[in-house]
Amino acid sequence: MNKAKNQEVTEADDGYAGFLARALAAGALWTLKGEGGYVAFHDEEGPCFPFWSSPAGAQALVTADWADCEPQRVGLAELRGVWLPGMAKSERRLTLEPSPDGEGIVCEPGELLADLE
Repeated sequence: MNKAKNQEVTEADDGYAGFLARALAAGALWTLKGEGGYVAFHDEEGPCFPFWSSPAGAQALVTADWADCEPQRVGLAELRGVWLPGMAKSERRLTLEPSPDGEGIVCEPGELLADLE
């Protein structure tokens, strides 16, 4: 896991361990889906798919380019069985708890899969 530059850690957002605890407690993660499909950030390493531990976190990024999007719940069983293995095979990355200012925790799907077991 690599923390994005300048990640601020607060009581509401206490890093990767806090994200895992919230995800396990909720039994799900949330991402954004719009008319064109699921959203992704793009950088020099390719697409990076955002996931949040709450629908409110996802809703915070429903602005500007993603104004047509809605939070979509992904249960942990589906995440472990379909999403993360597929993302690992396609060499995709995740951004966990991204904020409107672009900060978040970038990780590999295999790492999150192992940590959610």
